[in-house]
Amino acid sequence: ATVSKLSKTHFSPVDITNKINRFYSYASQSLFFTKSLTEITAVRRTADLRIIPIWLARSTREAISQSVPSDIDAANVLLTMKPPQSPDEIAEHWVVTRNEIAQEELPSRLQALFPLHRLPTPTFALAAHVSAKNSLCNSRLFSTLPLPVSISLPVHIHATWILAQDRRSIRYDAPDAANRRPDDTLYNVHLLEKGIAPLYVKTLALLLRHHPKQVRRFWPGKVKDDPSQTVTAELYNQIISTSEPVLLSAQGQPIAPVNSIIHLSAKAPTAVRKILSGLKVHNYVPTPYMPTSSREDWGSLRFDRGEEVSKILRENAIAIQALWQATAFTPQDIISVWRYLLEEEESLNGIPLLPRGDGQLVEFQNSGNGRIFASHRTELTRLFGPSTVVSPGISDLTAQSLAKIGLNVESLDPRGMRDLLQLHSQALIPADSKIASGAQLDWHKDLLKFLASPGCPVKVQDLPDLPLLPAVGRELVVSLNLARGGKIWWRCSYEDPALTAVLLQLGVITVDELPGEVQRSDSNELTRILQLFGRLNFSSQEVLRRVTPGDWEAFVQYLNPWLRDFYLSRLSNADHQTLNTLPFFKGRQGTNPLSYVPASQVMMLPDAVPFDAVAQYLPSETTFAASSQELSAVLRTGRNTQNTLSFPSLLKKLRIPRQLSQNDDASFSSLLPLVAAHDTDQDARQGREVLRRASWLWDYVNTAPQQLRAISFDSIRGLRFVPRHSQRHPSDSDFDLHARDLPSVVSLDELSAPNREAVVWTQRARFAAYPTAHLTAVYPAIGEPTAADVVRHLICVVNNVAPNHREPSILLSNIRSVYSWLKSNQANVKGLLKPLAKKPLWLNIADLNDWTWRAADELVFDLTYDVGGRFVVQKFLLPYRSLLVDAGAHEYRVANLSPPATSETQTPHSEVMRSGWNKLRKAGQLLDMCFKVEGQEIPAHRGMLAAMVPHFATAFSGPFRESIISADQSELPVYQIPQDETASAFAVRSLVDYVYTGAFSHPKFSNLDEASGALDDLLDLMELSHLWDVPNLSNQAVKAIVELRLIRFDNCEDVLGRAQDCQMQILVDVCQRTLEQN
Repeated sequence: ATVSKLSKTHFSPVDITNKINRFYSYASQSLFFTKSLTEITAVRRTADLRIIPIWLARSTREAISQSVPSDIDAANVLLTMKPPQSPDEIAEHWVVTRNEIAQEELPSRLQALFPLHRLPTPTFALAAHVSAKNSLCNSRLFSTLPLPVSISLPVHIHATWILAQDRRSIRYDAPDAANRRPDDTLYNVHLLEKGIAPLYVKTLALLLRHHPKQVRRFWPGKVKDDPSQTVTAELYNQIISTSEPVLLSAQGQPIAPVNSIIHLSAKAPTAVRKILSGLKVHNYVPTPYMPTSSREDWGSLRFDRGEEVSKILRENAIAIQALWQATAFTPQDIISVWRYLLEEEESLNGIPLLPRGDGQLVEFQNSGNGRIFASHRTELTRLFGPSTVVSPGISDLTAQSLAKIGLNVESLDPRGMRDLLQLHSQALIPADSKIASGAQLDWHKDLLKFLASPGCPVKVQDLPDLPLLPAVGRELVVSLNLARGGKIWWRCSYEDPALTAVLLQLGVITVDELPGEVQRSDSNELTRILQLFGRLNFSSQEVLRRVTPGDWEAFVQYLNPWLRDFYLSRLSNADHQTLNTLPFFKGRQGTNPLSYVPASQVMMLPDAVPFDAVAQYLPSETTFAASSQELSAVLRTGRNTQNTLSFPSLLKKLRIPRQLSQNDDASFSSLLPLVAAHDTDQDARQGREVLRRASWLWDYVNTAPQQLRAISFDSIRGLRFVPRHSQRHPSDSDFDLHARDLPSVVSLDELSAPNREAVVWTQRARFAAYPTAHLTAVYPAIGEPTAADVVRHLICVVNNVAPNHREPSILLSNIRSVYSWLKSNQANVKGLLKPLAKKPLWLNIADLNDWTWRAADELVFDLTYDVGGRFVVQKFLLPYRSLLVDAGAHEYRVANLSPPATSETQTPHSEVMRSGWNKLRKAGQLLDMCFKVEGQEIPAHRGMLAAMVPHFATAFSGPFRESIISADQSELPVYQIPQDETASAFAVRSLVDYVYTGAFSHPKFSNLDEASGALDDLLDLMELSHLWDVPNLSNQAVKAIVELRLIRFDNCEDVLGRAQDCQMQILVDVCQRTLEQN
């Protein structure tokens, strides 16, 4: 229809449809609290008179009769809806509860309102959406039909309200200043508190019974509007005393709050809820639906506070153990419960929540009963088993805190350790010693290691009467009391295994020294050992019989560092006597070697006398020992110096043949090292006897006997047995005072071959009797100096000899010999000379009249002049160029010109023309202009200049005022060079010469200043030819600069700059390469 007779407002079909569709949301909520109205449907009629539904809202009710409180009505309401423009129907499941209150039950003041407002018997109801997944977020107040009043409760509320004047809300005025409210408002408040709140409690019980999984959503939480706050406050007031089963116990059964122990989430940890839930305590409510933290006063309700929890735990010890074995809770849960109970000031005594290391859960008990240790759990578990410690799942800090509460959890102490040792399978009780083998001995070692660890609170010293110390190498443990009695040997940590092995074979009980406690009476190990051997009182033969040779050998080597004057001087007489009787030194009777013998039974050879060299010459009835620092100290401090042989006394005892036979290899091979080794520096200055013996030995060696070939040169080259010449310098004894001091008897390494004396006389002596050709054939290296000797000789000559002997020919000859030898051995001396590059070791002279010493680093080969601290290498050093370069001298290199890219071909005809014009210029014919530069007049032909120089071709083509011929016809016109083209006379003349001849005359110079001037002239010419566009002349100027070697250290960068200004790349390249190469 286009025209409505019901309203003056015009409505289109679309408007009507929208109006009807908007009414759907209101209609879908209008069927909760109506009994007669069960369906609201919107339809439209089509043109063919068919009825088509637009939307639908329909309800069906089913009463809930079982287990429902008798004083309320409850029904399941199935709400079926078909929204507009939707083909599908939607079904919602609601539970609706209803109750009423008699008028007489209201206060008399409120009863007067009934006739005034024509009120029926007050009824009230709740609607809960049980099929929704979430709590209701758009609940309303209803007065049978919905009011546009939203509330924050999770249910819809209906009641017989007194409505406001607009009939769209209920009367709910705020208190005035006197805290008074209208009676209409008080009526509505009374319905909320005395009608809705009790119904809400019963509804929660109903929902818990029939919909336990959804009931939590219908408990009110934080509400905002006043009606919701009134209902919520009164609801929780009634919860305190209600007998309705609105909570769910740990066994899954509904229970009334007054009969429950409720989990207090704000106080009790979740671990309490986990354990009590696991125990399925019949009256425990692990998940209370009410917000327990929303109010402080819950009246007589019981919560899982410390007292209740501890009581439950003590009554369920077996069940708790079963839960623990099933891993229903963790060590962290246990810790949380401990802390909670202690915070609640509850005792843990009797609480079965003490986890042991073996996985068992036991009760806390009073101190002294069933001790369990909280410290050093890893070590105690390894030694005494896991049942003795708190579970490793409990942190050290937490376990230590348990030890402070006075129960059976303790920290390890000496008393606790004694108890553990007595209860252990080893059953350690006080005793001096105990047999222990195999695993038992290993256990004792582990125990001692634990007691000796830095963090262990119990030490061996706390248990001195128990056999805890394992004996080294024995199946025995001893007590600390026995060990301190002086009957055993304390082994220190750094003690050599050889001592331990010897003591074990001698039957001495040894135990390791306790860490942190020094058991030794003296820090001197030698004193302890000697005192021990003194108590043993074994003979040397008995000692060697009991101890294996290898172990005794190692023991002697271990003891040798103690056999020094510093330690021996502190020994008592008794210790010295013991030392002299112990077999510490190897001896020999003639060629027959003996085992170890005491110091009191041997004669010690002189120092540096090899035993093998003299063995065959020693008397066989006496026991001799080689010289050693240890034996010498023992004999000296023991006042047995008569057993120490000097070299003269040894010679008296030796049975040496007076002469050596050519075939007596053994005699020669023995006596040569013997006599030579005895000739030390001190002995070589003692007189003629030493010199005579050395001359006798050298004369024999110089004959090159056959047996000498079996002796290597390296084995005798350092032995001093050769007499030297008294004069050091080969030709002038005045030089001798500068030579290195040497004794009269020297070694072969301190002598120079005759042909090498000039190059090493300051470092080596001359032979008194030169080596024979036969000896030189056997030892070709005899007298040959080393590179180091010659370099040291050169330094000595420069620093000591040359300043005191100026310019003699002998010294010059010596220096030349040294330089020649160094060059011949260049590969060997390079590494020695390079570090001396800054030392003035090189005589840089051109003649004998001017001696100058220079460092290699200052010398430059191929340099023209001395410049910038660099010096030209003079004639004397030129033969040693490669040697000097290795020593640090420099080679000056100037880069060559790059070959031209193209070469110009000049025809003979042009040469004829150029030559003809030049002849006219020289004859002064047909000249028509000139240049005046620096006072010089340079004539030329304008035509020739214009033909050869583009600059003049341009200049002469315009007005040329200077070309006007003067009146007397005697002067040539002058070309005035502009100020910005200023040039030198040399540059202009060279340019004019180039125009006529194709070349110019190079400047001449004979010293450094003239060379600098020549360089400036050539650079001026380069710049002028570049300015006037004559490139070939520029190239010639550059070539002259390079060929005349005018580029030096001090001017190379200036030349580079001027070349770059003229863009003369060829000269730029030369300068850059010169800088790189130098």
